[in-house]
Amino acid sequence: MAIIDKHISTAVELIAAYDFSLPFHLFLSKFFKKNKKIGSRDRKNIREACYCYFRFGNTLPKLGIEEKIRLAFRSKGLIQSTDIPIKDEHFENIEQAILHSEHGFNDFFPCRMYFSKELDVIEYAKSVIQPGLVFFRKTKKGMAETIDLSVLSNAKEVADNTFSVGTATPLEQLINMGLIQVQDLSSQEICKHIEISGKCWDVCAGAGGKVLHLQERNSACQFYVSDVRRSILENLQERAANQGIDEFLAAEVNVAEHLQDITFQNKTKQITVSNPYFDTIVADVPCSGSGVWRRNPENILGFKCNKVEHYAGLQRSIVKHALPFLKKGCVLHYITCSVFEAENEGQFDYFNAMGLTVQEHKYYNTIQQGGDILFHATLIKNE
Repeated sequence: MAIIDKHISTAVELIAAYDFSLPFHLFLSKFFKKNKKIGSRDRKNIREACYCYFRFGNTLPKLGIEEKIRLAFRSKGLIQSTDIPIKDEHFENIEQAILHSEHGFNDFFPCRMYFSKELDVIEYAKSVIQPGLVFFRKTKKGMAETIDLSVLSNAKEVADNTFSVGTATPLEQLINMGLIQVQDLSSQEICKHIEISGKCWDVCAGAGGKVLHLQERNSACQFYVSDVRRSILENLQERAANQGIDEFLAAEVNVAEHLQDITFQNKTKQITVSNPYFDTIVADVPCSGSGVWRRNPENILGFKCNKVEHYAGLQRSIVKHALPFLKKGCVLHYITCSVFEAENEGQFDYFNAMGLTVQEHKYYNTIQQGGDILFHATLIKNE
């Protein structure tokens, strides 16, 4: 058996064992840790085989796991031939294989009934087939130290202080030095658009990509962060220190529940706030993540449609319980990385009933540039 056949066989076994209970890259990482004898080149081929399969989505349902992998590998020139029957044997990539199948892209995307009417579902489906690009920006620390990016042979400046590289480009050293921050193109564009004033609360800080960017762009403002996970907040503080940013005032709280007051603290300060207190709120809420599925395409097969309504309800709860802490006439920035209407513009009636006026909204769609799709709405708390 040729080595590439062994890689395909291993990928088939992995996919068959995968139950979608955790992101596939973590599932794959656990497998490689248990099988340390597998070399780096072998790991690359196995990983590629798995993701090639996921990128077919729900199309070509009559083909099995191995058949889809071999179809993709043939288009990449990794194998010479395959007996897979499609209408036209002459194609250059997965997109062509799907286009020449019986139903084309019509079967590709799950939960299609939820897809926003402001977006093109076929265009997005085609984008998920490719892994896209990695985007980063120089941090304030990186700008001060004048990083030489010539060592990154494929780096391109696609916007002011926004750079793109291929997914395999090694960036760890620059990240660890606090000189760059990896952040998708759409996310960076939102941060450039958002106007922050006074005291700003990021209610679902997560890994902190947006709040770190916003803090650098609005250093005169005071930033507060919260999340339900202590480990996430600790990691955010480490990233801030690494980039030369002062510690945030942080709180481990669940904003989806009623809060009478919130205690924020860092190593040197503690403050308890009650409503109303903040001049700006950023609610980058938990969501389906469908706008970034090109990064984790296993969700095309594993995502359950009832999760859309689950996330929509969670999002409303977060906005509802964060809103009392916002001063009247001030702004709440609502952000998701979803392409589903129910999580985005479908929320506006609920927000209006809460006392919020939608000033503007937009899908930041950078899939043609190798990026993601994010949604942003500017909401004003009524007087």
